[in-house]
Amino acid sequence: MRRFLAFLILGLGVLGGLYWWAVENGTPAGTSYDFRLEELRAAASAPELDRPEAITAIDIGRANAPGFAVGKGLDFAPVEMAFTAYVIDFGGGTQIVVDAPGDRQIVEEELKGTFFPELYQELVAEMDNADAILVTHEHLDHLSLVPRHPRPENLGPALRLTPPQIEELPAFSQDGELRPPLDRLISERFRDPRAIAPGVAVLETPGHTEGSLTIFVQLQNGREYLLIGDIAWVMDNIENAKTRPRIMQTFFFDPPEDRALVQAQVRALHELQKAEPELVILPSHDAAQQDGLVREGVLLSPRP
Repeated sequence: MRRFLAFLILGLGVLGGLYWWAVENGTPAGTSYDFRLEELRAAASAPELDRPEAITAIDIGRANAPGFAVGKGLDFAPVEMAFTAYVIDFGGGTQIVVDAPGDRQIVEEELKGTFFPELYQELVAEMDNADAILVTHEHLDHLSLVPRHPRPENLGPALRLTPPQIEELPAFSQDGELRPPLDRLISERFRDPRAIAPGVAVLETPGHTEGSLTIFVQLQNGREYLLIGDIAWVMDNIENAKTRPRIMQTFFFDPPEDRALVQAQVRALHELQKAEPELVILPSHDAAQQDGLVREGVLLSPRP
């Protein structure tokens, strides 16, 4: 009997450890993390007609991830993930592109997803003509189309990258080398909320990566957006104050993200959503949210 109890206790301990490592995804209440929304609003403040007209979501591919990996506990049902760039459109040909999620090789081989060539070509053209290009953070599904772009000479003047983001560029090029002018970019910092255009402000929010940014946008119609990159992968994380399990944070990212800081950010976004229900919070990969916002006219999309 004692041996049975010992094995039972050991087994429960192992199961508990596996749950803690591979499933547990809570965030502590009472976080003091501050996304400095009012400062972002103040920095972005501009006359109505100077602000952007709309935001278009261009997803160049999609893939499925198991529910537990995106913070849904023991739910293993597939969750559709989009690899998305956002085009902030001011009208008259002026635009800002946020994120550069890759090419066919990245989507099909690295991300094991379905590639959309027409939307990829649309994104390449938007980057060619962008007045500014930002990336939310330095992972391959957000940055790799910068060094892999077929015409990098068109991008140089528009790129607004931070030092950690520039440092990662060679890792995502096809041969480890950067073509001019990508090999001599001047970095920028956004340690405090700073406007990069009327209605658009940027703040460094490290945690998921050292170079993570959050981007605030206010349109002419007054609607406000917060582009959060991969602080959370899907809105369900924010609505339920849940984040990725430790196994994803430790082994899926190199280097691992700062779990405690990301937990605090997700909890802060949870509280922010309750305090600011009209604010549109945009995780980069939530295909279901993206499709719903397109149907509602909150986002535009070139998808048929």
